[in-house]
Amino acid sequence: MTYEIEQRYPTFAELYYNPPAIKAIKETFEALGENVTEFETPGGSTDAGNVDTLIPTFHLQIKGVAPGTEMHTKEFEACMHGENAKETLLRGAKVIASYVARLAYEPDLFDTIKKSHDAYRKQQTEKNNFRGED
Repeated sequence: MTYEIEQRYPTFAELYYNPPAIKAIKETFEALGENVTEFETPGGSTDAGNVDTLIPTFHLQIKGVAPGTEMHTKEFEACMHGENAKETLLRGAKVIASYVARLAYEPDLFDTIKKSHDAYRKQQTEKNNFRGED
């Protein structure tokens, strides 16, 4: 007996940095008094890109450590406890809740983000010759 194995999707898909979504998230951060830093290229690793192949996603980072603190260190880990951690979590929750509320109450915003996402994913599918399920 033989089997044929065919890869239909990328093992780890990229996370699409959707311009209308990035703009809306930046506005949400600023409306809540949060500092915004935009990165030219993504850093780190996440499987959120795999979810993003199907639906628009967002991947936020909320600063909760002192400047210069490197991730995956004891100093970073120490910041993930106590009042600092609670405050950081609360700030992040406010950003997420505010952004989701905007998507719910500003249907044009959601439609714009979805159209941008769909166009990008269609282009990537054609470029990489991956087939989605119909």
